[in-house]
Amino acid sequence: MHVAEEARHISFAHEFLARKAPTLNPVRKALLSVAYPIVMRVLCDVIATPTNQFIKQYDIPKEVIKDLYWDAPESEKLLRDLFADVRVLAHEAGLMNRVSTVLWKRLRIDGRPARYRSEPAPKAA
Repeated sequence: MHVAEEARHISFAHEFLARKAPTLNPVRKALLSVAYPIVMRVLCDVIATPTNQFIKQYDIPKEVIKDLYWDAPESEKLLRDLFADVRVLAHEAGLMNRVSTVLWKRLRIDGRPARYRSEPAPKAA
């Protein structure tokens, strides 16, 4: 039930941004194009990485955490792959521009957008 509810939230947010972003005035659209990848990247860390309390409680070495989240080549690819659907929405909503494209790259979440929602990630790094 929880998964279905989260899917509805994601679907609503996707449709809302896809419909509203193209109608924004240029300044708001530019601000959204910059805020969108930043918010998504921050939320990824909040959702996908263990808390400092968890790391201390289980005495996990910092090097292990760094490799898992997000410094090893495999974890960097996973991070980019996680954002393929998010990039589709950015393209569809007209939120990709010169500034935001650089930002996506600096946040290490750039790459090709998925061709369709939930497209499996390609095998090659």
